[in-house]
Amino acid sequence: MDERFADPQEWQQVIEQHEQNREDDHDESFAVWPENWKTVRIFLSLSRSYQQDGFSGQFVGVHRADIESALIMFNIRPTKRRALMESLLAMQSAALEVLNRR
Repeated sequence: MDERFADPQEWQQVIEQHEQNREDDHDESFAVWPENWKTVRIFLSLSRSYQQDGFSGQFVGVHRADIESALIMFNIRPTKRRALMESLLAMQSAALEVLNRR
């Protein structure tokens, strides 16, 4: 873990600063906890891999083989891949709800 954020009080300051920035800027940025950064980077790298159903046009997600390939490309150890795969699938599920809103 990054030593700059080892103190819970410092985390609170970071969160408060982020909230203040959101109120000031109204941008679409978001905070990512350091332990989740690797998962977010891999998820974002797969953003152009989403498949669509040819008839309905609905997004159906990323092929698992593409996810596995990304895990290999990011040099994720085999012992860590299952946990990351589960996290990525959870993120994909939430993303599909947003992508398929009409």
